[in-house]
Amino acid sequence: MPGPGCLKQSYVPSFFRLASAYHLPPDKVADVQFILCSPCAFLAQVYILLPRVAKHLMAEHELPVTGRFIKIFFIHADVVTVLAQLAGTALTITFGKLVRIGHIVVTTGLWIQLVCFLSFVGLLVAFGRKLYVG
Repeated sequence: MPGPGCLKQSYVPSFFRLASAYHLPPDKVADVQFILCSPCAFLAQVYILLPRVAKHLMAEHELPVTGRFIKIFFIHADVVTVLAQLAGTALTITFGKLVRIGHIVVTTGLWIQLVCFLSFVGLLVAFGRKLYVG
């Protein structure tokens, strides 16, 4: 498991690269990075919260799939789709001939992320219905 040093090693250099490349003040760079990363953190929190709520309610058996599967699958799907979006953005910004491919990659990553989130919402609704009916 990566520790807190992993975040520092990846966030700090990207912070300074953005600041120097676009001649932005550090507070603006932090704003941009928090805006881009906050939806991912919010979704990851929600993915972890459902199994914990089920455990607290002693209703883990009512989940359509195991809580461990929910956490692992959806967090990994979120990470992969965000990385795809970042790669597509890099293609759009960096290479003139690959702009169209970059747009396709970003759009595909967003659609896959939407499908994963809607699948999670489906699991949440199924869990809620089992609790309400049962």
